[in-house]
Amino acid sequence: MCFLYELHEYIELLKEKYNFDEKISNDIEDVESNIIDIYYNNNIYNLKEQINTICSQLTIEASEAGDKRYNIIKEMKENIIDIYGINKKKKKEYYSYICDIKNIIIE
Repeated sequence: MCFLYELHEYIELLKEKYNFDEKISNDIEDVESNIIDIYYNNNIYNLKEQINTICSQLTIEASEAGDKRYNIIKEMKENIIDIYGINKKKKKEYYSYICDIKNIIIE
């Protein structure tokens, strides 16, 4: 499955599960939009670091508010990074599989 599809599904499930107020819901949608922009602008080489940066401000705001949002945002950031890592691994395995079939040697 594509990273962006899984990202969108995860964000929708997260919003549904916690029934966020409008502000935090909009913030989470902004996180998703920023990640999509980065992905489509071919800046995915350091996407993990960029996800951290994107979520950091949201994490700081939630921490200062002192409510349960901090743990939810922290969990969201970790899960998005995991989703990206899993898809990156799948992609690498897929290309390795194709190379094996075609007897291509990658050095």
